[in-house]
Amino acid sequence: MALTPPTPPDVGFVEASSTDDDVTSEQKINMADEKAQELPLEEPAAATGPVVGPPPDGGLWAWLQVVAGHLIVFNVWGYTISFGIFQPYYVETLNLGPSAVSWIGSTQTCLIFLVGTFSGRAFDAGYLRHVLAVGLLMQLVGIFTTSVSTTYWQLFLAQGLCQGIGCGLTFAPTIAHVSTYFSKKKTLALASAACGGGTGGVIFPLIAQQLISKVGFGWTVRAMGLVVLVTSVIILLLMRPRLPPRKTGALVDWSAFREATYILFAISMFFTLWATYFAYDYARSYSIDRLHGSQPESFNMLMIINVVGVPGRLIPAYLADRYFGAVNVFIPTIIGTAICIFAWAGVDSITGDYAWVAFFGYFGAGVQALFPATTASLSKDLSKAGIRIGMIFTIISVAALTGPPLAGKLIVSDASTSLAPSLLRRAQSLSAEHDDLQKSLNSSFDAGKAKRAGELGRVASALRAWEKAQSSITELASMAEDPDQDPDLASIARDELEGERAKLDLLERKLKESLTPRHAFADLPCMVEFRPGPGGLEGRYFTDTLFKMYKAMCARRGYRANVLKYEMAEAAGDQSSSSGEQPVQEAILEIQDPGAYDIFRGEAGMHRVQRIPSTESKGRVHTSAVAVWVLPSFPEGGSGGDNVDIDDPESDFYVNPQEVKIETMRARGAGGQHVNKTESAIRMTHIPTGTVVSMQDHRSQQRNREDAWKVLRSRIATQRAEQREEEAAKLRSSVLSQAQITRGDKIRTYNYNQDRCTDHRAGLDVHNLPNVLEGGETLDRVMEAAREWLVGKEVELLVMEEEAKAKK
Repeated sequence: MALTPPTPPDVGFVEASSTDDDVTSEQKINMADEKAQELPLEEPAAATGPVVGPPPDGGLWAWLQVVAGHLIVFNVWGYTISFGIFQPYYVETLNLGPSAVSWIGSTQTCLIFLVGTFSGRAFDAGYLRHVLAVGLLMQLVGIFTTSVSTTYWQLFLAQGLCQGIGCGLTFAPTIAHVSTYFSKKKTLALASAACGGGTGGVIFPLIAQQLISKVGFGWTVRAMGLVVLVTSVIILLLMRPRLPPRKTGALVDWSAFREATYILFAISMFFTLWATYFAYDYARSYSIDRLHGSQPESFNMLMIINVVGVPGRLIPAYLADRYFGAVNVFIPTIIGTAICIFAWAGVDSITGDYAWVAFFGYFGAGVQALFPATTASLSKDLSKAGIRIGMIFTIISVAALTGPPLAGKLIVSDASTSLAPSLLRRAQSLSAEHDDLQKSLNSSFDAGKAKRAGELGRVASALRAWEKAQSSITELASMAEDPDQDPDLASIARDELEGERAKLDLLERKLKESLTPRHAFADLPCMVEFRPGPGGLEGRYFTDTLFKMYKAMCARRGYRANVLKYEMAEAAGDQSSSSGEQPVQEAILEIQDPGAYDIFRGEAGMHRVQRIPSTESKGRVHTSAVAVWVLPSFPEGGSGGDNVDIDDPESDFYVNPQEVKIETMRARGAGGQHVNKTESAIRMTHIPTGTVVSMQDHRSQQRNREDAWKVLRSRIATQRAEQREEEAAKLRSSVLSQAQITRGDKIRTYNYNQDRCTDHRAGLDVHNLPNVLEGGETLDRVMEAAREWLVGKEVELLVMEEEAKAKK
């Protein structure tokens, strides 16, 4: 038995005119009182268009329409304003500029409004449920085809066109429909429905944040599609039209344009929404590209901007209905939004960005809630509510289409100014010093000047490339904008301009990296130490896995790797895991190539593993950890030329032999008679610092003694460098202490069940975990991301130092 809502008590059918269906109409009029409970509200009335009483302004079925409207806005705007989920992903995957990618989202938003003229008129004609069914189906088709799209045009057709048309078919009729059930509470009802944008704007980014790194982009989008499918079924069950259809009438109500209020409101909304929607598209990109935030932080920005949007929609609506009226609340809300957008340019930290998205989320949501409510209030004739709302939506569609792409163009154009002035001045100063040294060396050679010129050469080279790109952009822009220029040449200039702007960001990053001082140990070989952390035997097994991972990577790259220490846990005996892992207590791998320290320094920290151990009978996932240290190592022969001299008391590697206690003992473990009869093991203790090194891997006591000295010097050198950095951090700022990777940091997670490796600093997730653990190319990608993160933090510190110098 179909569920049909009762006819509101204030609704009464009256005869409007005389037609061939008068007999039928008269019968309906006479039977209205007796069969009001039996007549479904969506059935069409007489062909002449009978009229109904005033809106009920409440009641169960009225508020159920608000619930259905909330779910429609959830699907339409919750998904659309979360385009920031897709923007950075498309830019990286498709290797396109932000402006090109934003055309996908802006086209989708444009069609939501543009289709409103037609879907609004269809609502007036009584085809609400038909239009909703088609629109919801197109939304689902658009979402699921997006999940399998791999090229720009596939994504444009699926997400931009198909989904945009589907959303447009459902949105405008919903606003018009909900407004027919309310009068005094209209603004609050429409704002409650509009809160679906905030709800969806939280749910969809949360789904993306939790799933995209685990199951990939395609399945994440399909999960979103499943949510839309469930809500679509609920919507179709709840939606019930209240007004009889208006079969006749023009597609456009031209009389509306004779009303000054209607025209001025349409113009004001065009410029307001022109600048509002782009903030939702670029909220994530700004935190990543400009503030160097992580991926989780960028998702947080998107969720906060939508969470705050819920009270941002309800509070202004309540004030409008209760006290001031929609227009009087709408004006200060628009002003607040404008102030927020102007203030965005001054946000220069992640903390400031959190505060900004909170304020903008409130005011921006208020604009979106009061806009349809105020639009609906301009239509006194409810039978024309759909068409008049749709007309304004069509006007607004142009703003929605052009706003984000124009912002993307400005972002790219402004890339040349994103380099901090203090860094540019430093680069110019160092480049000038390099040129002076080169002139001096041309007349007479000096080893010290030659070394300094070599150090500055990378800065001068990076600055010249950056300046050349700047000059090309200026010249090409002038050609493209010159009205007297040949059209063909202007077109060529515009095409080349896009390419030059795309290169500029890369050249800027290289320039910043060249300005950061190289680490004191960057050119040295290194030693990588491994020790199991929490996790018992499972932690010892994974210590062996990490040791073999880096050893395999060195073999693949052709690095000279030497095993200084490989000691298994005593209590574990010779027990090994089902995959052949050994229970390692401590291991040290030396990479003897110059510059190895700079390559591996980003690997220092706590490496966490999540997997089901071979001994686990109940299939539970265990979490263990391995501590990894990266220490500088001096080259073979005891001296590294100008960089390292272990006999120099000023060197970090210098250790006074009188401050070292040396003990000899018999080695433990396998080794036969040699182990039992000779004292080949060495233990050294640096008395001032308490640093202890033991070495027993070799049968020769002399070889163990040499390796123990090498490890002791490296550990002491690292401690001295860290101490200098900590002292400098106290004098400068807290940036270094936050960026520095300490021994307790959890830097990376290896999740076996999800086939995923996550670097928590760079916010990078990669799959194909076996390739990572085999030391393959996927590991290279993870290590490079960690190194870029380190360089980014060093650039932040450099900017702060230069700005502090400028102030002084």
